[in-house]
Amino acid sequence: MELTDHADPLDSARNDALFALAQACEVPAVAANNVHYATVARKHLADAIAAVRARRSLDEIDGWLPAGATAHLRSGAEQARRFARYPGVVETAARIGAELAFDLTLVAPKLPDVEVPAGHTDASWLRHLTYQGAQRRYGPRADPRVSGAWEQLDREL
Repeated sequence: MELTDHADPLDSARNDALFALAQACEVPAVAANNVHYATVARKHLADAIAAVRARRSLDEIDGWLPAGATAHLRSGAEQARRFARYPGVVETAARIGAELAFDLTLVAPKLPDVEVPAGHTDASWLRHLTYQGAQRRYGPRADPRVSGAWEQLDREL
């Protein structure tokens, strides 16, 4: 059962009810935080990303976003203070986190080796192949069939 504390006036009452329900159902309760950004300073960036994802302006999405910068990572000590009235929930979160942890090298793709012709680097060969394909797909740079395609490729490359 997930308990969160974002300093909302209803958090304590909600967490009390959830903790009691977890005990009654004999399921573990865990301290969580619904994290959306690493530090308080990143709230504005997270808001902008949420607006882009929703295809809305910051003004349009403002009412849907939390008012305070509360969805950031917290230290174990801060979580322990916030959840002191719920025994074991922070320790359970730490245990689950340790069980789920993995090394990012595990998700690195194993890409096949590609022969790069003499006179090219990996990057210059990618650019060459991309521009060849773009010529076929979008037409010549001077008169493209898809407006903005060449500019987008230049930016991404």
